[in-house]
Amino acid sequence: MKPPNETLSAALAASLDHASDEGFGASAAPSDAEAERCGILVRVSPELRRELKMVAAARDTTVQALLLKAIVAVLEEPATAPTP
Repeated sequence: MKPPNETLSAALAASLDHASDEGFGASAAPSDAEAERCGILVRVSPELRRELKMVAAARDTTVQALLLKAIVAVLEEPATAPTP
């Protein structure tokens, strides 16, 4: 497996830096770092999706940015033994 060129923290910072006034955080042309990123599909209930959107709006951010922060938090927490 090819090692990633940048860390998750760098990807998170890049996504937050590209937030625009349009509310979608998308620029006209993707940068090189964005072109190398790939997607992960997360399926949630309509209720959870609505709640995530409300939390994102209250924090003046996007659901994408919230989920990236959550991923970073999980990956940075100390490793513990799995529980059955």
